[in-house]
Amino acid sequence: MIHIIIFSFNRALQLEALLSSIQCHWQKTNYKLSVLYNTSGDDFQKGYDILQKEYPAYEFIKETRKTSGYHVSDYMTPYNLKKLLKYHHIRKQKSNFRDLLNNMLATSSCEYTMYLTDDSAFIRDVELSKNDLAFIEQNPDINQISLRLGKNITERPASIPVNNGKLEWDFHNHRDARSWGYNFSVDAHIYSTKLCLKLQSKIIYANPTTLEANIVHYVMPRNLMDHGLTYEYPFILSFPINMVQEIADNESMGISIEDLNNYYLEGKRLEYIVPDEILEFQQYPETVYLCKNGQKELLKLK
Repeated sequence: MIHIIIFSFNRALQLEALLSSIQCHWQKTNYKLSVLYNTSGDDFQKGYDILQKEYPAYEFIKETRKTSGYHVSDYMTPYNLKKLLKYHHIRKQKSNFRDLLNNMLATSSCEYTMYLTDDSAFIRDVELSKNDLAFIEQNPDINQISLRLGKNITERPASIPVNNGKLEWDFHNHRDARSWGYNFSVDAHIYSTKLCLKLQSKIIYANPTTLEANIVHYVMPRNLMDHGLTYEYPFILSFPINMVQEIADNESMGISIEDLNNYYLEGKRLEYIVPDEILEFQQYPETVYLCKNGQKELLKLK
């Protein structure tokens, strides 16, 4: 079984769109779903309270404030010490994000783990058989499955062919090809749960952004998580219509998070417009739909 863990912050509207897409497109694959979230105020919390009532089968875990450093043992490795000396913002944890996530992995009964961010949505049915997942078991320290890549995703090297609807490659051979050379992602890649726990127990991180960056920097020189399998067409797209964190300079549309939250509290739901031709995982649409009582309202983003 796959443990889907979604990271969310102040984005109930987008999270609902993702959860709705999972219910629609994951009917043929066994999974458990947990949401690890946080909010910056009562109005944002109201949105997550509504979500928990709408999706009672899913687990919602909220972070709590934390201003202390890491455990003494976390300072004992050269890798962590270098990170702490170089990046001041990760020296103290603002929340118990790492503790909660590591505990989720340690107590999970699922063999596989997939992380998601809340501004994405599945666009076609996911049907992963035991044979598909057995690919990871063949070499769990090395093998992973991506649901966000595909043959038309920009910068796919010509040396990665399509065979029977699948693509396989070694990340270390394609470092200059963006997603094809980036060993770890919090966007729809499936890994061995045991491996995730092993790595995340060793490595310091404070949020999804530093989780991804620090794991990547650790596994790349060691050729861990280095062999990927994906399918001819992507199953999921990202729609970064607003920014909720300031650690990484990721592009977004910049629409107000307060406005989006108010739409959700008013009973409106978000529907993305999927392009006919998909060349990128991240999409920057000019418009989206806001839906309520069977009616659709077009919201301009640009």
